[in-house]
Amino acid sequence: MKRLSIIRPASVALCAALATSAAQAAEVINIDFSGVPLFTQDPVIQGVSFVAGAAADFADTITDDSATPGNPALLAGLDDSPTNYTPFNTTAFIGAALSSVLGSATDTTTIDLSASFLSPLPTGATILAEALLGGVVQGSDSFTTSGTTALPLRVVLNALAFDALHVYVPANFGSVFLIDDLRVDVTSNGPGPGPGPNPAPAPATLLLLGLGAVAMRLSRLMNRVA
Repeated sequence: MKRLSIIRPASVALCAALATSAAQAAEVINIDFSGVPLFTQDPVIQGVSFVAGAAADFADTITDDSATPGNPALLAGLDDSPTNYTPFNTTAFIGAALSSVLGSATDTTTIDLSASFLSPLPTGATILAEALLGGVVQGSDSFTTSGTTALPLRVVLNALAFDALHVYVPANFGSVFLIDDLRVDVTSNGPGPGPGPNPAPAPATLLLLGLGAVAMRLSRLMNRVA
């Protein structure tokens, strides 16, 4: 009987551990620009293409460490020259286009990044981040700042997908802003609807069912021995 009391908790614990690991978040994108040479324009990193510009005047993003020496970030609000830091006097943005759609109806997708201005601005300056799918906004976050301290932005998409990220300065400040530490995590919330009335079980489900059957068989054998 003592052996039986050990087998049951062990099998239950193993099944629980497998179920827990299946629900953990998968880090899909993690970009901090530290491995990108300074003054790189419109970098493409981990399948993400970065651009920048204004409502009527597109230009390049550029990697630079002026605000954080030794730790490059991605700047917007510049013209096409890597040495000419002429800011726009219109609404600037950074765009990030993904090579594929992330997230689904069974996922929770979390998009994190930090942002700040290159030079101090009056209280009331706002930076806005929007996640889009086919040009339609799926979620957003914003903050208001009064200086150059980088602050976090987090966009959470529940059961929604996205294929692009836009970071805006929704006012005519004419100042350079930057982003850094872009990270995307996707957490699966379970299998979605199958293609027909009897969808095939997922491999993890089959494994759990198999372990349960083995545990029941061992339990019966131990009862007979006892």
